[in-house]
Amino acid sequence: MAPASPIAGALVQAAGVRGERWVVARMVSVAPVGEAGDQAAAAGSSSCGTPSKEPSTMNRLMIDGLQASVTDSLGPSPAGWALVALVLVVGAVLASMRVVPEHQRLVVTRLGRVVRVAGPGLVRRVPGLERWTTISLRPTSQMLGVAATTLDGISVHVRASTQVHVTDPARAVVAADDPIAATFAALEAHLGREIACTRFADLLVARQRFESDLPTLTTGVTSAWGVEVISLDVGDVEALLTADLLRAVDGDVRAR
Repeated sequence: MAPASPIAGALVQAAGVRGERWVVARMVSVAPVGEAGDQAAAAGSSSCGTPSKEPSTMNRLMIDGLQASVTDSLGPSPAGWALVALVLVVGAVLASMRVVPEHQRLVVTRLGRVVRVAGPGLVRRVPGLERWTTISLRPTSQMLGVAATTLDGISVHVRASTQVHVTDPARAVVAADDPIAATFAALEAHLGREIACTRFADLLVARQRFESDLPTLTTGVTSAWGVEVISLDVGDVEALLTADLLRAVDGDVRAR
């Protein structure tokens, strides 16, 4: 079906991108005006004896105004584009900065390679090119439980507590996925080997040696991971009351 008037046709052509609902609404409200204008133009032309098929001046002005309003509403104004650009710039600047507290360091990597250790204070990076990893310098405490067999064949379970901390953030990021957990595992392994070289009767006396020697011994390995063992406190030594345990205690008493 053809449009009701030239105005409706102009609306269909100029505002097609706006959706059918917009076009129908404007057609309903404007079409009667166009018909009235066409009838008036037809009446005026018939009075002169010469029929005219051209739309009236009023209809032309309305068509031009509607086309201009539709064209202006299709895109944002320059001020809107400027606001969007400002928001993007501010977001990029904020994403490239971070405040690092005293007890943390940021390991900055560029294309997968460590380029620097930053902090404390305000740290900047290149968005999209550099990444950062947060490393805490605070000591980390852990309870250890070691099951081992002594030199004279007694199965024991030793409980201990330890504290470790990161001394080289760059090595801690590169050397291991979780350097703190790897340090705890290495300390448990060293403690188990020391228990295996000690008689059951000497464990209580050997605890002081474990606490003084094992942190230094373990740090010699974990320094490659950027981690240091601060302290080790050996606690309870548990053993099941078995015949082997009784023989070991009896032999120790006779030897004395």
